[in-house]
Amino acid sequence: MDIAITRRDPGELVRAAWARWKDPIWLGLTVIGLLAVPFIVWYNRDLQTILGFDAFATWSLNFKDLYGIQYMDLGAFRYSPAYAQAFFWAHLIPWELFAALFIGASFFILWRWAGRWTFALIALPPVALELYHGNIHLFMAAAMVVGFRYPSAWAFPLLAKVTPGIAVLWFAGARQWRNLAIALGTTAAIAAVSFVIAPQQWIEFAKVNAAAFASFDPPRPYPIPISFLIRAPIAAAIALWGGWTNRRWTVPIAATIALPIIWVHGLSMLVACIPLAREDAKARAARAQATETDPASKAALPAQAAGAQ
Repeated sequence: MDIAITRRDPGELVRAAWARWKDPIWLGLTVIGLLAVPFIVWYNRDLQTILGFDAFATWSLNFKDLYGIQYMDLGAFRYSPAYAQAFFWAHLIPWELFAALFIGASFFILWRWAGRWTFALIALPPVALELYHGNIHLFMAAAMVVGFRYPSAWAFPLLAKVTPGIAVLWFAGARQWRNLAIALGTTAAIAAVSFVIAPQQWIEFAKVNAAAFASFDPPRPYPIPISFLIRAPIAAAIALWGGWTNRRWTVPIAATIALPIIWVHGLSMLVACIPLAREDAKARAARAQATETDPASKAALPAQAAGAQ
């Protein structure tokens, strides 16, 4: 007896499997996500740390000695003076309230991008650890997403961790020179005003971070011990290629690779690939539809999209 073998498109097989298993996967990951941060808190119960200890550095700013606390100690601050000045008010409210607002804002970003899959995302170790640490990776990711519409939003990552700003080269790859000028110009203007207010803090900022790159010996190994000097050109190349090919989802990838230090929770910036890939898919669908109705309009769409951004 002959057996007919039907070859099916791999993409179709994946879609069929996803349709069948989507709900069980969502349920399992959601349960894990609900327990993830409480488990991390319990697991670290014997350590001298607190929930949101990275956010504590922002709350406990000492403007008389901004960079005086040793890196990796509780309260150590390493962002720019401009970032610190933006949070001058933080210590005016109780720490518990500030931590709730800070971590809650990160959760809100996740919810805006993932909806019912929010806790499923928190099941991923980088995301759970980001909420536990109370770091700013999700804030920077949000700024990058918003930055396609409002390029001045790039001032936040450029004035916080600085090096992820390499991903702004996406605009150069896309030949969107106006957006690139707005992003860099806004950052330069804020930095200039900040320098006028506190020039000595900027000098200390430069010294501390230069020393960290040159000779800092961490008390524990970095999880991804690849030199920034190796990662930086890779990040730049990805950003330029993403702009050249109009792939916005490459921006958080480039920014993550360009982090000063890639901690596990730093990988949470990759969550921004979700809304950007979604927007890229909508743009491709619009181009395809336009091509079907009017082939001459295909070339006009990228220019219109660039203008809208």
